[in-house]
Amino acid sequence: METILVNFLRAKGANKRSVEIKATVTGQDDGTLDLLMQILAVCQAATQQNQRVETSMFWTKLARIIDVTFFVLYLITIIVFLSMLGHLWFSE
Repeated sequence: METILVNFLRAKGANKRSVEIKATVTGQDDGTLDLLMQILAVCQAATQQNQRVETSMFWTKLARIIDVTFFVLYLITIIVFLSMLGHLWFSE
């Protein structure tokens, strides 16, 4: 179940979407307002892209923390199990 959870979080954190921002200038004399609107749209798209990157980094870091935590718990369990087993075998 831990593997399924970590894989789910990594997939959720994968940045699958990329935003292409294209600004075109029409070359008309009255295009100043259009140009300002395009610049505003580019800024908003860049802000949304930054938020998606931060969110994907959060899920990736969370998956890494969970993965390392369970690995350490696994190692502790193996060490305790083998030491108890060795103690029982060699005490008789």
